[in-house]
Amino acid sequence: MIRIVVFVGPSASGKTTVRDKFDFRKIVTYTTRSPRSGEIPGVHYHFTDRESLMKLNEEGRILEYSEYNGNLYATSMDSFENVFKGDDIYSVVLDSSGARKIKVLYGDSAIIIGVTAGRDECIARMQSRGGEDNDLRIASFEKELQEACDISEIIINNSQKYWDTSARLISVIQEGILGQKR
Repeated sequence: MIRIVVFVGPSASGKTTVRDKFDFRKIVTYTTRSPRSGEIPGVHYHFTDRESLMKLNEEGRILEYSEYNGNLYATSMDSFENVFKGDDIYSVVLDSSGARKIKVLYGDSAIIIGVTAGRDECIARMQSRGGEDNDLRIASFEKELQEACDISEIIINNSQKYWDTSARLISVIQEGILGQKR
């Protein structure tokens, strides 16, 4: 039975936007980057510094972490504490490395959904939300896209011209995952 839905894809492809359209509980991950405008600590990320995050890792409290454009992103062991206690389905946005680790640890209890969008559209999204690391994120677009395609069991095209189709696909996926509990 699927209990964890992992979303992967290139920067600004809409991973969080797509995840938020599903009615699954969210696993909030950690990052050492600064919050973007509108991001709420504890809702979008647990914002912390590198030293604190590495201390959690040394204490064995980090399930996985990776570095992306000079910032650390991590998933804590605590965030998975309740995943198998009830009937809820959980979702998390990770990079491909983190998604692979979750799949190895949880096998068929986890499903990886890739989220894609066209390069130009992703660049426009990055520029509209600001950030000082856009050049690095743009440079890694092709690699991130290929990695997401390589490990994803389902791929959702989140380009604006496919939003209606994506919405229908999201509904079908959610129905299928929630239907397994019946």
